[in-house]
Amino acid sequence: SWDDPLSKFFSPSDFKLYSDYVTSNITIRDAFLHRSGLPAYDRDLIWAGFNQPYIDYILGKLRYRENNTEFRSTFQYNNLIYTLPGYATENVTGLTWNEFFETELLKKLGMTTATSSYSVFMNSSNHVTPYYLLSNGTMLPFEIIPDPVGPAGGLFISINEMTNWLKFQINGTGYYNGVKILNKAEFDE
Repeated sequence: SWDDPLSKFFSPSDFKLYSDYVTSNITIRDAFLHRSGLPAYDRDLIWAGFNQPYIDYILGKLRYRENNTEFRSTFQYNNLIYTLPGYATENVTGLTWNEFFETELLKKLGMTTATSSYSVFMNSSNHVTPYYLLSNGTMLPFEIIPDPVGPAGGLFISINEMTNWLKFQINGTGYYNGVKILNKAEFDE
């Protein structure tokens, strides 16, 4: 359920936030709505700058981060919280979130070359190297590995396959080419 507490899917030693109340009450819906109370973009450098693993490192650090707004009061985009439902999927399905995402969504949508793994993408024969622009005009390869927070949007995909996602969204039924991906109620949610 969208309203299941995230604590249901993690061991108490892995999942503890800044307050016991929030730890016990934050739901999948709260994570997707960015209303945990943690600051926007808080601690993105943990994964973006140091490429630390999520469960074994990043999640353990969240217990030390205090909220800057009241729980459920404000939208504040936070990759680290948005990632939690993806990792919760592992405890329900027995698959890694990458495996589940790729088999239950990407492949069913005909996205056969799309991947949620940076290393798979970079090792494919047909990929581009991402770059970023420094303020002095220098272009440098973008070497941040987004896999630790992949459930927050780590997807490597061609424009051609992205159209499949758009067709699925526009159709609005939860089906793609006659294959049920989601119940209509889940799709609408």
